[in-house]
Amino acid sequence: MKHILASLVLMVLLFPALALGETMDDLVEQDGLFYKKFNPVKRSILLLIRQPGHNVVPFTGTVTGMTEGAFRNGKKDGPWVYYHDNGRLSYKGNYKDGNQDGPWVLYWSNGQLSYKGNYKDGKKDG
Repeated sequence: MKHILASLVLMVLLFPALALGETMDDLVEQDGLFYKKFNPVKRSILLLIRQPGHNVVPFTGTVTGMTEGAFRNGKKDGPWVYYHDNGRLSYKGNYKDGNQDGPWVLYWSNGQLSYKGNYKDGKKDG
């Protein structure tokens, strides 16, 4: 009887977590990262939730070192923004075919400007 009761309590506690999560059918894997299925050309990273041979683990902690950006044909493309662990902007710039391209701005963790420069094909320009 204890096992049945424990099983029921466990199912009641786990059911809401399962209802809110992504299913693997909603995701596409590429290079060890998982993406939502919505646009085959330009995709945003959802979250690295597992690697082959490992279990899927739900994220329950605090987001640190956040990054925003998109990929095109498996390469970084367009505007990318990186944040420090404290949530402040770390750096921002553009990628073209996986290489830094155009103006880039870097900030210290206290928000002060650290560096401004231009890039062309992944190399400093100017």
